[in-house]
Formats: sequence, C-alpha cells, structure tokens
Amino acid sequence: MLDKILAERFIDKISEFTEYNVNIMNERGIIIASKDKERIGGFHEIAYKIITGDEDIIITEHEEHNYLGVKYGINMAVFYHHKKIGVIGMTGNPDEVAPILKIMKMSVETMLEYELYKEDIQHRKNLKDQFLNLILYGEDTDLYSLKYYASQLGYSETAVRIPILITTDGKVDTSELLRKIKEGSLHSYEDISAVTREKQIIIFKCFDRSKILQGTYKYVIGEYLGNFLAFLLDRDIECHFYIGTFQNELEEYRKAYQQCCWLRENVRAKSRGVYFYDYAGEYLRSLVPFMELHQIYHVFEELLDEKNQDDFTELVDALERNNYNLVDSSKELFIHKNTLVFRLNKLKAIFSINPLQKSNEREFLKYMCEYFRRKRNGF
Repeated sequence: MLDKILAERFIDKISEFTEYNVNIMNERGIIIASKDKERIGGFHEIAYKIITGDEDIIITEHEEHNYLGVKYGINMAVFYHHKKIGVIGMTGNPDEVAPILKIMKMSVETMLEYELYKEDIQHRKNLKDQFLNLILYGEDTDLYSLKYYASQLGYSETAVRIPILITTDGKVDTSELLRKIKEGSLHSYEDISAVTREKQIIIFKCFDRSKILQGTYKYVIGEYLGNFLAFLLDRDIECHFYIGTFQNELEEYRKAYQQCCWLRENVRAKSRGVYFYDYAGEYLRSLVPFMELHQIYHVFEELLDEKNQDDFTELVDALERNNYNLVDSSKELFIHKNTLVFRLNKLKAIFSINPLQKSNEREFLKYMCEYFRRKRNGF
C-alpha cells in the first residue's frame, strides 16, 4: 500500500531541508526510498520487526550488527486506518532526530491519506461513469451490472427516484452547474446525477414515497431546484427542466430518461418545468404504430386538403393543451376568439361532432391529428 514513487517523491522533497539520512520501508521491510540511494532495495530487519511485531518505535543507540541493514537512529511505524503499512527511519542521534522524525512520519501519513483519497475519488468517478453510461446508453439491460455498480457506489436499488433532465442555452460549463446543484442542502447522497454526452444535466432524484401522491412531488422538485433556478436567472442563463416518471427498479431508469428526452423533443413548453405525467396521453399516442393510424384515418386525409389538415391539427393541439378553454386557446394561437370559434364550427360541421361536450369525440380528433402530423413529418 505504501507506494514506491510516493515515498521517493517525499524523500526528494525533505532532502532539501535536512542532512540526516531518511529511509522508508514497505510492509515487507524492504527499503523503497532513501536519501542514501545505495540502500534502496535492501532489507531492513528492524522495520520488518516493527511491521510484524507489537512495537511501533524501535531506537538503536549505535550500529546494530545483529540486525540486517540497520544503522543507529530511530524507526517508526507508518499507519493507515490504524494499520501498519510501512516504516520510516532516520539515521542519527536518537535525541536529536526523534522530533524531526515524528513530524516526517505525520507528513507521510497525511500525504498518503490524501493520495489514497484522490484515488478513491477517481475510482468512484470511474464507477459512476460506467454506471451512468449503462443506464443512459446501454442497449441491453444488464441488471447484474446495474446492481453491482449501485452497490459499489452506495445507492439503494429499490429507492424511488424520478429523472430530471436540465437543458441550458448558450455556452455554459454544465459540470460547474451540476456542482452548484450538488452543493444545495436538498441534494442527498441517494440522488444520482451526471452530465450527459449532450452536455445536459440528468438527476435521478430520490423521493420519499409519502410525497409522491397528491401532486406534492411537484412542490418538492420546485423546492429542490428553486435556488439553482434563481442562480441561472441571475446570470441570464435560459433553462428548461424535463421531469420524467417515478421508478424503483434500476432496469427502468433508461426508459425514464428517454421519456425526459421525449418531452424535450416533442413538448412546446410554456413554463420552464415540464412534467411527463402532464403529457402521458400525448406520449402514449406517439407509441401507436403509424400503420394503425393510417388504417383508421387515411380516408379523412384524402377528403381534406393539406391546409385544412394543418389548421385542424393546430387547432386541436391548442384546445388540448388548454383543456378546451376557448379564450386561452385563442391567446396561444394569437387569434381572436371569434376566429377560433369559426374554425371550430367548421370542424364540427365537417365531422358532425361536438368535442366541447363529448370526450370520445375529442379522442377521435386527437388521434386523427396525430395521424396528420406524423404523415406530414414522415411518420
């Protein structure tokens, strides 16, 4: 565990400030770094005795011919997590070198902890990158690997999480933006977050099950992202938040992420926060095979010219988004309410229906317009 390169780097540094010879030995008692380069690779019997025995410090008052590779001085155990992993020794009068060696020992232990901490951080980052790549881009669901990575990273497999896809306009450092989110007090260790290949932010936000029902989840998400949104707006960074579906099985996360992407590509958002459950009907309609729609509606396409198809599709989409409120729909379309009523009456007359009163006739129009739209866009 005591790295040779790290030990040599330490010896090179302290050699600038002391004339005493300093040695560092590994867990097998081998000298892996020394100011006296000729001693590197030799066996240090006292160091081995410290590693394998109960003593943490051994002082030799003079050169010990009974011990292999030992000169007079002090040798002290180096610890990591309360375990002996090596020995540091200094040649010289024990009374003189003891205070210096104690400081060096603490320096080695501190440096070792920091280096291993950096390795742990990098190892965790690598694991997390592989975990997120598997979730977001894996073609085949490998449940065993998903569970392995979740376990290694300390994530609960069965926690309820909801994906939040965050998009920003302009040239921004999304890694820094994600760091800002993670600094928030409401970001928990069970929240899984990353920057996607498209330089967008994805967060699988862990949820208290009691806050999922009754619509309170929107308030929880709003509170979670509130300070971050204010941070963006203060800097004139335009953004949107696409919130997907609740999941408690790792193998469903990729689908939930794809549903966020579907929102991003298909929903014209009035607000910055777009919730999948508000558009579940549109999503499910998009899954209907085109040939099914064609078989049901192709005759209507032949009876209506392209302008009528486009006008009716625009009208029905606006009415759907505004719960068939005529005033709000006309505002969205930037037309007078009377103009909208005229178009609606034309629609009612052609098909002999009244979607304002009958939900089944609304369904007829929704799927017909879905057919027109997909036919126009090349399916």
